[in-house]
Amino acid sequence: MVFFIFVSCFNTAIAEQEKFYTVKMGEIPSQVLPQNAMYAKPVFSRGTAFFRDGTTYGQQFKYNFLLDEMHFVGGAGDTLAIGDPVLLKSVVIDSMVFYYENGYLQEALKSGKYILAVKRKMVQVVNQKRGGYDATSETGAIVGALGKHAAAQIQICFKL
Repeated sequence: MVFFIFVSCFNTAIAEQEKFYTVKMGEIPSQVLPQNAMYAKPVFSRGTAFFRDGTTYGQQFKYNFLLDEMHFVGGAGDTLAIGDPVLLKSVVIDSMVFYYENGYLQEALKSGKYILAVKRKMVQVVNQKRGGYDATSETGAIVGALGKHAAAQIQICFKL
């Protein structure tokens, strides 16, 4: 039996990193965000999917954080996603191990039968306008320096 520990905040011994990317209204996030923000590895790498029924599937894989999908190269060379990830036991890509439990988790530490896995995800941050002394506000009373276009953007926070 494998136990998962979900970690959303780290203590002071492990520093949490946040990166912010701005996606303007009308832009497609996958076309604006850098590859290293959307994928665990920017290129497909040889890996193996281990299924709960004992079967395995070797292929070129990469994990997409933006969509929370495991992508692989199909027979015609096109990019496909694993359609039913609940059937997975794990996916190993180079030295990275991913599990699926209500979304993909990446193994951070394994000791015997215990596994510490982390969930990396992108979240939308409320668009805040800048006011006096560069203070932020979620209200519409402050007019941003960009005028009416200031509210037409989304900030995506990527937590490592």
